[in-house]
Amino acid sequence: MDTEISVVIPTYNRAHLLERTVPSYIQPGVGEVILVDDASTDYTSEIVGKLQERYPLIRYIRLPQNQRQMYAKNRGIDAARYPLIYFGDDDSFIIPGSIQRLVDVIKTQYADIAGAKALYMNSLDDLTNIEQFIRNYDHKANDTQEIADLVNLQFNFTLSTEFPVEVPVTPACFLIKKEWAQKVLFDENYKINAYREETDFLVRAYLNEAKIFYEPKAIQINLPRTLATGGAHAKGKLIWYLACIYNNWYFLKKNYFALSQKCALPHNVYAMQWMFMMRGLRKIISKFFP
Repeated sequence: MDTEISVVIPTYNRAHLLERTVPSYIQPGVGEVILVDDASTDYTSEIVGKLQERYPLIRYIRLPQNQRQMYAKNRGIDAARYPLIYFGDDDSFIIPGSIQRLVDVIKTQYADIAGAKALYMNSLDDLTNIEQFIRNYDHKANDTQEIADLVNLQFNFTLSTEFPVEVPVTPACFLIKKEWAQKVLFDENYKINAYREETDFLVRAYLNEAKIFYEPKAIQINLPRTLATGGAHAKGKLIWYLACIYNNWYFLKKNYFALSQKCALPHNVYAMQWMFMMRGLRKIISKFFP
């Protein structure tokens, strides 16, 4: 397989995870894994040094000050040497063969972006039998709107399909042609947890006629929150929730008009924000009153 992929992973205070997650991205076709350190205050640089001894294709870029993951991803785009870029996360790993599946989608479907299924572990027990964990999420989608519903901003990227399907957006980890990444870039104005920054990027690509596919046979797995400490979650649940509200509103104000022209949105921007807040509130209440 030709070497044609740059993997870009932003990281912040996740030194304790990197040896578990980063090696998974070193798959056939990957020419470099670019770790962009957003001014971590832990021992990230030491762990990266150890990883580089084992995997020379790892490149390390340390930013002088913390500017959040959008800035880090954009610096990764600037540094990428190959025609395809896969955006990964420091708290998740990718199943072997997944990157090749996404490359195949790009080539056979003439796609610009291809995203993997996104699964979230709930406990450390899930790590003991990963194959069984994956089998637990083999529910078939009835239609593409069930996977990615832009009208209501609701997404379920745990669903399966028999073949890759065209969608308006994908999960946060996706393969993209470098020229599209350079054209769109991540909006660096999202705050704190940067909620909606990936959706914003993908929506703008979609509005500019990018061809986007979802390939659920490629699988990205997020580590359980009990293990994946650090990062933006370190600021606490209340701040996290408030940041989601702020960032969702920023996303809507920015993209609502163009989306309404493309998708014929049935709700006004205020109603969409209100529905988002109520969904979040119901989730919080359900945790205390199951």
